[in-house]
Amino acid sequence: MKTIAKRIGIKVYNLKNGPFWKQGGAIVERLGHNIVLDCVKIRSHGKNNRVIIEDGVRLHHVKIQISGNDNTIIIGRNCSIQDTIFAMEEDHNSVTLGAGTRSCFFSN
Repeated sequence: MKTIAKRIGIKVYNLKNGPFWKQGGAIVERLGHNIVLDCVKIRSHGKNNRVIIEDGVRLHHVKIQISGNDNTIIIGRNCSIQDTIFAMEEDHNSVTLGAGTRSCFFSN
């Protein structure tokens, strides 16, 4: 399984999977090839924040906002999430969506 990790601080437009915005100090790791990101927006205000996206994940109109340091969001294999906002504040938090999770709303 190939792991791709990127640290980007500007807007990125992914023409294959639709617009994908990323701002701040978050690292996005894609663990797999069957990942679909459609209108996903990630904003991080802090250091050492990570979003880990496993194989088979489909995100549609999802916004992730992280304020703080050393936070991690893991989206498990074959999750399908739409119209959802993840908001994480403070330091040293971790959220894991288990394999096969379907649409949900989460705010921390």
